This record gives sequence, structure tokens and C-alpha cells, in this order.
Amino acid sequence: MGSCEPNTKKCDGNDLVHCTAIGFEQKIVCSEDDPCHVGDDGDPTCTPAVQTTTCVDENDCLDALGSAGLCKAFVCVAGLCEIQTEADGQACDDGNECNKNTACLQGACLGQEINCDDTNPCTTDSCDPTKGCTYEADNIAACSDGDPCTINDSCLDGACKAGAPNDCADDNVCTNNYCDTATGDCIAEAVAGDCDDGDACTKPDSCELGACTGEGICPCDLLNPCPLPTNPCAGSYVCANDFCVIDQETAVQCPQDGLNICQLSVCQNVDGVAECQTVATANGSVCDDGDDCTISDQCQSGQCTGSPNFELPGCANFQLRSWYISPSAPTGDPNTHQFQATIGYPQIIGTAENDLYRVRAFGLQSLGETE
Repeated sequence: MGSCEPNTKKCDGNDLVHCTAIGFEQKIVCSEDDPCHVGDDGDPTCTPAVQTTTCVDENDCLDALGSAGLCKAFVCVAGLCEIQTEADGQACDDGNECNKNTACLQGACLGQEINCDDTNPCTTDSCDPTKGCTYEADNIAACSDGDPCTINDSCLDGACKAGAPNDCADDNVCTNNYCDTATGDCIAEAVAGDCDDGDACTKPDSCELGACTGEGICPCDLLNPCPLPTNPCAGSYVCANDFCVIDQETAVQCPQDGLNICQLSVCQNVDGVAECQTVATANGSVCDDGDDCTISDQCQSGQCTGSPNFELPGCANFQLRSWYISPSAPTGDPNTHQFQATIGYPQIIGTAENDLYRVRAFGLQSLGETE
């Protein structure tokens, strides 16, 4: 055996030559059905038959040949070194920090890639085989801070920073403008108070249902006709009882079709042009949402909502993931796994993954509550 570069391999015909850690060549006889060839890792490989190294036990093989490799082990058979494949499932370590649950399979050390996704859009996630997961701040990625009332949110130092507030101002003194934090929609809520409609012939002006209006005060007669109104929503003046008053038949009438009970369409003067805009009635205004299972209905952000009333029969609802209702309970639909519980039964029991769901006899505190 001659000197060679330690820990290297090469093919010699159909056989594999392995240079040991101390620089001696060791010829490994390859099996006939797997001659020496370059493997997937770029190194020569084969399934060895019998090593030419003599041995008394496995330690002699290790001393002479070094490591047998991942998921392989030396055995001493009839005084000669052989390499055998470790049993499938035997734990191994491939040295790659990007793999987990590594184990032997058909002589190879295999594992699962770790998931480095931190669900943060402001970091670039990657995996370094020597370090594991790495996270680099990405200051150009789009993001959302979770608040629908901010716009142009952006990444900074690996975190999503809130953008500018959504500007909901409509330049109408008769509305309170704000952003609905649940939807991000701009709400124009009608308010009361003094205002100025810009028309010198109306005083005193006040807000009514989101629009600024006033009473006619300009005198008129045949020689002094009424002027043109400065508010395009108001329509035309007519002279009545020596004063200029708005002819209501000429005033802009905004259609209310498609609006709910908590919304109004009112005319607004937008740069001298009459435009119909939707405004919300004042928060807290009494309304009816048409749901018998809610009480204390009132307008909030242009929608009519109420509080659940679980004391009414048929108003305690919850959903089961698997279907079973005790015989004493009301019937339900097994296809949707839903039912309505009529308060008054001592308890209604359904099973979902071996968990009991009960409806209290005197009503639930909140929709879907269980005990």
C-alpha cells in the first residue's frame, strides 16, 4: 500500500480504493451488481463485498479504515472487515442543521427539512446548514399591521410599522367622520349643531340629517326678485309672503334605495356640484335588526345591531363537529351538525371528539359558550 491523500476515495476498475486517515490505500472489493461509481454526493461509492483488511474484531477495522460512513458499520467476519448497512430507523446525524428527525433508510441518513417560516412578512427566512434558521430584516416588503384604518404600512427593522391613518374627512360640518376599525370603511355619522350653508338668504343655518339648511330671510317683491341660491342642493327660490323661500319641488331629492335603517342619502355641496352621499344616522339611534334573538337594537357605524338574547326559546345555538343529540333534545340537521336548543331542557348534550357540550337551562352568557 502506498501513501495517498488521507480520507479520499477513487475507483480502481470496478473496485473502490479508500485512503485511510493515516494515508494508506485500502482496496474495497465491490459487489458484482454494484461496481464502483460516482455517487449522488460526488464521491466514489459501491456496495462492498469483503474488505481485504484482516481483523480480530470491529475495532481493528476502525483503526485501519476509519469511519464506515453514515448509516454503515464495520463488522469482522471470518477475520476480514466487512461493511454492513445500519437498520432502517436507526438515529443518525448528517450534520445539517436544516434537517430534523434524521434516521437511516437503506443505508442513507435522511431527514425532514425544518420549517423556517416565522410568518413575519418583514423578514427573509432561510436556513444555513451550519447555523439553522436565519431571519434577515426586509425593509421593502409590503405588510399589514392588522389595523384596517391605516394605509401604506411598511416594513422597518424586521417589523411592520403602521402607515398613515385613513383620512375619512368629507369637509361636511354636519357629519362626524371616522374609520370603522372592524372593516376599514369610512363612516360619515350625521350630527346636530350650527353650520353655514354659504347662502346669505338662509338664517339661522343648522345641521339636519347630515345636511346644512336654514330658513329664508331675504325680502322680495316684483321689483326685487329672489337671487339664485348658492347651494346647488337647495333648488330654486320663490317669493312667498315677501320673503325668498326654497321651492321644495326643485330641491335635490336623494334616493334612499338600497340603504338600511341606519343610513341616509343626503345631498352635499361638493365644489358647487350637488352630490348624493350616504351618511350614517347617529350612533345609539334606536332601530330594529329584524332578529328576534337580539334585544336593545341600536345603530352603530351605519349598521343596526343588538345584543344576543339567549333566554328566548330557540335562541341558544352552537355547532358540533360530530353528530349526536340525546333523545330528549330538540331535533336538528345531521348534515350541517347544527341544532337549536330550546331553553327549559335540563341539559342538551352533544359529543364532538369525545367532548361534552352543554346548554345551560337558563340561557348562555355568549353565543356558543360551553361548559
